[in-house]
Amino acid sequence: MDSREYKTQHKKVLSLFRQAYVLGRIKHGLSELDIVDFGLFLRRHKSTQHASVDIEALSEVNFLVANSQCKLVTKLLWDFLFLTALRVQEATQNTWSNVDFDNEILYVPEELAKNGLQNTIPLSPQAIRTLKLAKVLSIDSDYIFPSPQSTKNQHKQKYLG
Repeated sequence: MDSREYKTQHKKVLSLFRQAYVLGRIKHGLSELDIVDFGLFLRRHKSTQHASVDIEALSEVNFLVANSQCKLVTKLLWDFLFLTALRVQEATQNTWSNVDFDNEILYVPEELAKNGLQNTIPLSPQAIRTLKLAKVLSIDSDYIFPSPQSTKNQHKQKYLG
């Protein structure tokens, strides 16, 4: 691991080995370091699924959002996320400087992108229409979808370009 510069992982693995050895010594009386027995003490990570909606239920969810009491900017954000498949952070912390209406493109800066690279998102006519409505609502904000709560209109400084 060290030769491939996986120093963080190496430290984690060594830490797990130490914990497993201590646990084995306390609970099972291990007297020496025997890595064959470590598998008995290490817990495997069990992944959990994120909340999701069946595709058949999307029209019902859209109906609920459209008829909810939430702010119009929140409804537009929902529509935009649905139309672009962006992550919430990529939309809510993005600024108008990353929207190219002429070429119908949204740029997701590397600071916001999950992969750490700038992403170019082609926009459909419906997404452009949603952005134009959001532009009217955002008034003087640099953000495409500013928080409807006046005390939270500023997003994290590290995402400002």
